[in-house]
Amino acid sequence: MEPGTWNLYSQGARYGQVIQSIDDQPVRQAGDLNRLLGKYQPGETVTVNVLNRLGQPVQYLVSLQTFPPLDLISYFLVPYIIGLIYLATGLWVFAFRRRDATGRAFAIFSSVVAIAIASLFDNYSTAQMTYIWTFALPFLGWGPDQHGPLFPG
Repeated sequence: MEPGTWNLYSQGARYGQVIQSIDDQPVRQAGDLNRLLGKYQPGETVTVNVLNRLGQPVQYLVSLQTFPPLDLISYFLVPYIIGLIYLATGLWVFAFRRRDATGRAFAIFSSVVAIAIASLFDNYSTAQMTYIWTFALPFLGWGPDQHGPLFPG
């Protein structure tokens, strides 16, 4: 296996496949997956049963590994920093322009972008914040649509 690749992905697993079980222990939600994988150490091998996009069962034998550092940076650190920059910018603009509709609109937009971007890692991993992320996304379109005409052109 090449450094920086995920074992399951290198065996042919792709996005859209649904994990059914790990070592014959059923996985019904993200919490089940976290609980089951928490029982193992990196280097141990588990059997992962999935349904592919056609609904056919597929089985993979996976050697567990720690999250590769480059992927940790790509999936967590970069979006988190970008989210913090948006949040700080929104708060800064709000501090100086809170009485203007444009300042409030920009603060809302920046806050929602911060939530959406910073929670991307959660969507890739545990999916615990999916409801918050889903709630934030419509506001990304609402903010510029409703308050765009307020900004000077």
